[in-house]
Amino acid sequence: MPRPYKNRCVNGRPVAVIYKPAGIPVAGLQWIQLNLDEFECIRLIDHLGLEQEETAEQIGVSRPTVTRIYASARKKIANALVQGLALRIEGGPIVQLSELCAGLSCQRWYQHENQSIENKSRSDKMKIVICAQANSPQAAIDNRFGRTAFWAIYDEQTRQYEFIANQQNMQAAQGAGIQAAQTVLDADGGILIACNVGPKAMAVLQAGGVQVFQAPSGMNVEQAIAAYQAGQLQQIQNANVEGHWV
Repeated sequence: MPRPYKNRCVNGRPVAVIYKPAGIPVAGLQWIQLNLDEFECIRLIDHLGLEQEETAEQIGVSRPTVTRIYASARKKIANALVQGLALRIEGGPIVQLSELCAGLSCQRWYQHENQSIENKSRSDKMKIVICAQANSPQAAIDNRFGRTAFWAIYDEQTRQYEFIANQQNMQAAQGAGIQAAQTVLDADGGILIACNVGPKAMAVLQAGGVQVFQAPSGMNVEQAIAAYQAGQLQQIQNANVEGHWV
């Protein structure tokens, strides 16, 4: 008896679900189905640049399983391109979309149960997330992103602060930047103020619609917010440190 499939978390939705060669009627084409978990592997590995270990954690499966899914996806895409076949992205009974995965054996349901599968823009959420060395508005900004000591979350509408300790990433062997980016998304942050952000974390943040602003070292949290509101901080579109610097 085959082992049962483990439900997989898919947080990205394709912009288009059908791709076909130009100039050939649909009725005359053969189709290849690319399952949503296969699309997710392509999105995370090839588009966002995540390693397979990190992709496995995001989807909620083992590394060997990601390797098999990824290989299958690449093979299907290659066949469609070389043979002139149509590609349909949909389905797969083993896929559990993120808003449905709570309680259905997904390893990451506790992170996904309130997260939309759409990449929603967070700039209108009015929450600013700042890397902080302590849980105080007067705390200095932490130069690190993935291993910042605290997250200071400021709501511009209520003018209230919330502080979240970053204990889970302080001793992480790898993936701290990506997990930190996920924390920003989970906090509904629309703006991130940080001194340094690595390439993989930046890719996740940008995919989630978060705008990143660079603050000079030495500012405290209150000063950074005031500088952002006054238009004195520079928005950055690319990572400014290597991936291992977190």
